[in-house]
Amino acid sequence: MQQPPAALTLAATFALGDLPRLLGTAAAHTLSATHHHILAALHTPSAVLAGPATTHGALLLRGADLQRFGPVDDGLLAGLHTRYPPAVRTFRALTRLPLIVGFLPSARPDPRLEQWEDDLATALTGLPGVTLIHPADWTRRHPVPRWFDDRTDELAHLPFTPEYQTAIARTLTETARTTGCPARQQPGRERQPPAATLSGGSAAGSPPSHHDPPHRPPPS
Repeated sequence: MQQPPAALTLAATFALGDLPRLLGTAAAHTLSATHHHILAALHTPSAVLAGPATTHGALLLRGADLQRFGPVDDGLLAGLHTRYPPAVRTFRALTRLPLIVGFLPSARPDPRLEQWEDDLATALTGLPGVTLIHPADWTRRHPVPRWFDDRTDELAHLPFTPEYQTAIARTLTETARTTGCPARQQPGRERQPPAATLSGGSAAGSPPSHHDPPHRPPPS
């Protein structure tokens, strides 16, 4: 018998853009908010993040989104790092839903914020019912030539191109179908496509070290 499609509740620290449409009926509820609002929603999931038809929860997080409202100090990072694991456990206890936590890349990486993401991923690793998706995993099976759109990021805090949003949607759908099996056994360290460019043509920065061959644009 064919398994019914997943119905995802989706919360992200950036604008969702086409993701609800791309996920179709799989996007049961959506929330685009700050880290603090998402933490609050995890503690009261019935208000936003868990409807009767929901089969999976999904959080899409970026450390870079903390900078939207000014400088980020170490105290703020430490506080969020402390608050996320119990909030995730509370969501799981209240809803019994599998939860996908995905970390998304930034066009202008900040090593301190990337380290915060890595530390948070480590803290969430092994929590029952929680599956992690690391920055390199989104395009591992669905490579796209351009990840970032600086114009929509500036206008609407929508950092990703339509092609990259499609890769996100496909990866979420595939991961939901195999809940309980991590997208990768080891964290994906590749956060930037080599020689990546923003849609406006500005350089996205040199890629950090990574374990796997980079996804390169197809020849023109």
